[in-house]
Amino acid sequence: MENKKGWIGKLLMEFISVVFAVLLALGLNHWREANNDQKLAERALVNIFLEVYTNQKDVAEEQLTYEERLEEVKVYKDSYDQGEPMKYSLGFNIPLLSDAAWNVANSTGAIKDFDQDILLDLSSLYAFQEMYQKNGIEYMQHMNTVEFKKSENAKAIIDSNYGQLRTFENWSQILSDAYLEFIKTYGSKYQKLLPDSVLVE
Repeated sequence: MENKKGWIGKLLMEFISVVFAVLLALGLNHWREANNDQKLAERALVNIFLEVYTNQKDVAEEQLTYEERLEEVKVYKDSYDQGEPMKYSLGFNIPLLSDAAWNVANSTGAIKDFDQDILLDLSSLYAFQEMYQKNGIEYMQHMNTVEFKKSENAKAIIDSNYGQLRTFENWSQILSDAYLEFIKTYGSKYQKLLPDSVLVE
């Protein structure tokens, strides 16, 4: 009877040791995965900050182009309004803004470890960026259609171009401000992760 109790006790201790070892291994594995996920999220955020920073510079630069182009088109527009039409040339550009870092963060699942506030703001920011580019590309395509180029109503064409330039000048300002607000709101929190070239005020 005593030998049987000793055998059961030894078996029970071995079982407990095995269970403890398994739980410890699972715990360590979970900790490593959580740590790796956090590092992945941090790397993704750094790339997104760099992307937003670069996109803001590009939009701000293009906004100046819109302002200059508006002045030119306004001269054409005034000449038609005054009954003394001038020869005109129209132009329109849209900056090629990147969303690669945001797309990678989504595809790798890194966004699941983002702070909820930053995730919400990024979703809104990139949604507006997509709308801005989509509408710009559609208008550029419209300008290249035969109907647009061969229209005999020159004043209508100039008015359309002027209106689009004003719209995109405003949208550029809104988008640029949104980029800057994002950098200002979250930049200081993640400053230690960012390269020295990204200045957060």
